[in-house]
Amino acid sequence: MTTGVPGYLIVKMSQFSKRIGAVFVLVVCLAPAAFIAALPAIIAMRLINETLADAFFDSPAAVLSTGYVTLFCGRLVSRLWKRKRAIDQSTHGENRNISSMRNKRRKQYRQGDIFIEEVHELPVDAKRQTRVRRLVVATGEATGHQHVLSPKKEAMDWWRNDAGDIYVRGAEVGRLVHEEHDAIEILTDAPFILCRRQLEFT
Repeated sequence: MTTGVPGYLIVKMSQFSKRIGAVFVLVVCLAPAAFIAALPAIIAMRLINETLADAFFDSPAAVLSTGYVTLFCGRLVSRLWKRKRAIDQSTHGENRNISSMRNKRRKQYRQGDIFIEEVHELPVDAKRQTRVRRLVVATGEATGHQHVLSPKKEAMDWWRNDAGDIYVRGAEVGRLVHEEHDAIEILTDAPFILCRRQLEFT
């Protein structure tokens, strides 16, 4: 049996080690539970303000109340959240670039004063008109010559909006002809073409 001062110190150190071990086990067991309980608040703070959330995770109160394990988990969530946002922004940027490139490649045609452009959807105010075999785009006041859209086959579907713009189904439009200009073949994969002139059908 150990006696004297050395023995007393050994006993005290043993008791202290047991207490430290118990505290460590308690922290390890309770910290995940504390983190799970704090998870809704973490997500809410992340949605409101990332800077505020980071300040909360770094505060002494957060360390003392939830333990270092919870603090680490909170920072881990923060990093994962930021990484997801960066991926979302990158994907959004790629989609925006694809849309921009598509717009740059959009085909346009011009014959005198007549301007034709590809479009991928109809405006909400576009109203369907009667199918026609030819569309008179414009008639010259002096010569009486006409700009005429003709179909690839028999007839074309077309729409007109409140502003007077004309939309023709891209798969059905054939070419634009005029007595004083070369005929223009309308080659498009777009659903519709837009003609910015007032049309009359005959």
